[in-house]
Amino acid sequence: MISRFYCLSVLSGKDGEFKKNAQRTLDDSKFGFSGKLFSFRKMMRLKNGKIYDKLLFPGYLFLQTDEADPRNLFKFRQLNGFLKFLPDNSVPQELSGADLEIIRSFLQFGSIQGFVRAKFNENDRIVLLSPPFAGRSGTVIAVNRRNNRVKVRLDGVLGITITDLTYYDIEKEDWSADEAEYRKKMVAAETAS
Repeated sequence: MISRFYCLSVLSGKDGEFKKNAQRTLDDSKFGFSGKLFSFRKMMRLKNGKIYDKLLFPGYLFLQTDEADPRNLFKFRQLNGFLKFLPDNSVPQELSGADLEIIRSFLQFGSIQGFVRAKFNENDRIVLLSPPFAGRSGTVIAVNRRNNRVKVRLDGVLGITITDLTYYDIEKEDWSADEAEYRKKMVAAETAS
């Protein structure tokens, strides 16, 4: 069996609800094929030290399936909140090249990404230093110096913009202990539910 990956655009703000309902539908043998939906979250930190997470790609979900006929994916169109397939809605296309590579990298590091370190000059090309982004390049679209965040468009990722990446490498503070503690809390919460 070969795993195929597809990108779905869904109503932003309804990502979690759509994912839950669509996964339940995928798990039902009556749907015709199975698969797993993924979304990725990003750890963030407020100036007061509070840590939270938010969607890294709001409005996008990623489907992993062994379904060989992409026309069967049109069944997603019947689900409330589905908008379209990327990059072409007329025929779902498997992710390939850099797009596939980055999704596999995300899956390797888990659904919640740690703090991303970035070196950049405002309005310049940047290189991301932390996994799963390590070695990726992109363009800074906007900088929020007050909150130590940047908005970046990554190269080769379906033109998707990542918002609110922190650039904590300019801070002298080490967030790794906070990240480890947050991950423990998330694992405990997932285990409890």
